[in-house]
This record gives sequence, structure tokens and C-alpha cells, in this order.
Amino acid sequence: MLHFRSALLLYFLLSPLISWASYLIINQDTQKNTPPSQGVFLEGTEIDLSEEEVKELRRWVDTAQVELKRSGDILRNKATPTAKRDALVLHIKNIVEKSGTKDNEVLTRIVLNRALKVVEICQASEAPIVIESTLLFLLESIELAKKVYVSDKAYLVAISDVSQAKPESSENFAFDYAEMLMRLSGSFLNPEMEYFIMRAGFGWLGHDLNSSRNLNRALFSEEIILIKDLIDRDFPKEIASDAVERQTHNLIFNMRREYRENLRKNLVAKISGLREKIVAEERALAALKRQEELKNNPPAVRLKNGTVVGTVVHVTVNDAGVEEVYIEDNASKLVWGPTAPKKLNFEDAKKYCEDLKEKFRYSELYDKKWYLPSIEEFRFAFYPKNPDFRKYFYNEALVEALPDLKGRFWSSSVTDIYFTWIIDGDKKGRSDECMHVLSTTEYSFRCVGASL
Repeated sequence: MLHFRSALLLYFLLSPLISWASYLIINQDTQKNTPPSQGVFLEGTEIDLSEEEVKELRRWVDTAQVELKRSGDILRNKATPTAKRDALVLHIKNIVEKSGTKDNEVLTRIVLNRALKVVEICQASEAPIVIESTLLFLLESIELAKKVYVSDKAYLVAISDVSQAKPESSENFAFDYAEMLMRLSGSFLNPEMEYFIMRAGFGWLGHDLNSSRNLNRALFSEEIILIKDLIDRDFPKEIASDAVERQTHNLIFNMRREYRENLRKNLVAKISGLREKIVAEERALAALKRQEELKNNPPAVRLKNGTVVGTVVHVTVNDAGVEEVYIEDNASKLVWGPTAPKKLNFEDAKKYCEDLKEKFRYSELYDKKWYLPSIEEFRFAFYPKNPDFRKYFYNEALVEALPDLKGRFWSSSVTDIYFTWIIDGDKKGRSDECMHVLSTTEYSFRCVGASL
């Protein structure tokens, strides 16, 4: 990923070019057959809307939702796939045409516009599989249009009232739509249609990532260029003559099915990679924000009796989006990490903890030595003062301070006959059981960090 400032500069330099390229990609294929219907508009880019225009759009979005929910009734008395397809096309056109002519960025209308454009790509064939696939695409487009209703409402409120919080960024819509299109394009079993649908789909993905509704669009300046390059490399360029058109059609029809399947899988993988990248960015930002909160007001860790025994000193966000806390024991000053994401055998658990240091390269925990805790560190953790002998094999304070200590956990303490002590969180921290270090048994574990 480019440096943020470089990405931002590159975005503003290339934005007109990308928008122009997206326009060509999206519209040239639909113009091959009949001209677009009156209700089919260009992709929305207009964000400078008057108060009256916003009100009109808000009314239309509400009305469109009501009409889309009637889609099932529209199909009820239609006996054939062709009749159902034609009825849905007419229904969607009627909804879109009522939305006026403003080229705004309302996702509901964008989804319905694109559905009509895909119909125009497919209208040259009346093969049963094409008709059924077109019908399926229309139905899924209607469901997606209903799904983006909440996002559209928030967007229209935000652009009409600057005091309102910004609506959710739309890159997830870009990925959801592109994935749906790539997934369904193969169902047509028609190389030409699949080709033009996939080509249009990547043009739309570039447009959506470049949209002003994508609040993170500066992060995608490099990816937008890559998408354009991908289209130029993997798809023939604009058809210039009938002879070239025939040649292109022959090329498409002669493409092996395996190649087209692999191409589509690769494109879907690229989309998934983009989605994972932005999710990782969002998690990192959430973790940084949480760290700032901790610096100003670090939460105390208390036992059930109210005694403060520790402090939350660090927070990360795992792949599931769940916070993982690191707690410093006030007495020993050891930092206890969260339960590891998966169970491992003894040797692998030790190595996991020893390698944990790199995870904290840019945090205050990097200067600590990370390792699998000993049995003594488990037994005496989080006590305001050392326990007497009768409490030696139990540590209820440990379980209270670390509520996710469930089940059996490895310790690093090994006896002279190569057995290691086990902590059982389900038995009040009991620690009088052993397991051979060479066992393949996998237990939970957690790592501790000590000052060097």
C-alpha cells in the first residue's frame, strides 16, 4: 500500500482518468445491443444536491423499498421463467424511472440500474439457461437493493445535515456487489455474456472504490489503478470495427471453460484480498484508538471482593474483531496475555510465546521477554500478598482476574522425569496434575511478558 499522502495525491491526480475509464468500461458493452432504456442512468457521481433534491430522493428510497417488497407478488401469476424475467424488468424500470434524472450516489438506484444493464447484455440470447440465470440475477439484485436501504437513508441524512455523523463507508458494498456479479456470471454458461458481465463488473468495482461514498477511497488509489490494468490485460480493448468484433467473439467462444473458470476465481480472490486489507486497516485503527483510551484511563482489574490486583495495559483486536486484553499483575509486574487463539502441544506452545515479541514491535510491550509461564507464576498470580501453604494448589484469584481461563493450560515447569505441570481453570486454578512434555495432547495456553 502506498504511503497515505502519496496515495491521496495519486488519487486526486488520477481521479478524472479513472472515472472516465470506468464510464467507458461500464457503458460500451451495454451499447452493443439496443440503447439503454429511459430509466437507466450513468453511474452516480453527483454529491452537490439541493435540500429539495435530497427530500425527493429520500421519498423515492422509501417508495422503492415498498415496491421492491412487492416483487414476489409480481411473479405470483407468471408461469414461465421468460414471463417472470420480463415482469421483473418492467417492475425495476418503473421503480428507477420514478427517481428523477439526478446522477447521485444512491446505492438502491445504482444496483437496479446495473441489473437492467446486465439484462441488456443478455437479451441477445433466449436460451433457457440464460433466461433462468438472468432471472436469478434480477432476484439477487432486488435483495441487495433492499439491503442497502439503511445505508442510503443514512447517506441522505448526512449530506443534508452536516451536524449528523458521517454514514458508513461504502467499500463493503463495492466488494459485496463485485463478488455477487463474479459468482453469478458463470451460471449463464455463455462465454460472450460471461465475458462482458465480468468486464463490466470490474469497471463497476473501480467506480465504487473511487466513489465519494467510500470514505476510505484514498487507501484504494493503488488498487483502482491495478483494476484498470487488470481489465486492459485480461480483456480485449474497445471493439473498433465489425471485423474486430467478429474476431473478438470467436476468441471468446474458443476460450477453454477451464481458463474462464480460473480467471473468475482469480478475480474473486483479488476482491477478497482487497476486502481483507481494509478490514485489517479498520482493526488496526480500532486498536490504536483503544490504546489511547487506555493511556488516559487504564481499567483496573478487581477480584470479586473488590480488591484491585491488576491493570489493563494493552489491547489488540483479533481476526474475529474481538478485543484481546493484556493485564499487568500489580504484585509481580508480569503482563498476562489473552488465551492463545488455538490449542497446541507443549513444545509448540513454548515456541509461540517466545516468538510473540515481534507482534509488539511498535508497542510498549516490545521491551519485554515473552514466554510460557511457570507453575509458580500461575500459583501466585494476582494475590495481594503470598498465599499460605493451604492455598498452594489452588489460585481462585487467577481465575477471577483472568475470566477466559477455561479448561487446562500448559505451564513451562518440567519435572526431572519430563512431566510438566498443568493448570485447570475449571477447577479454581488447581495445579496438581502433570502431562509428559512429549505428549501430542494439545492444551490451551497463555503467554506472560516480563521486563528485561
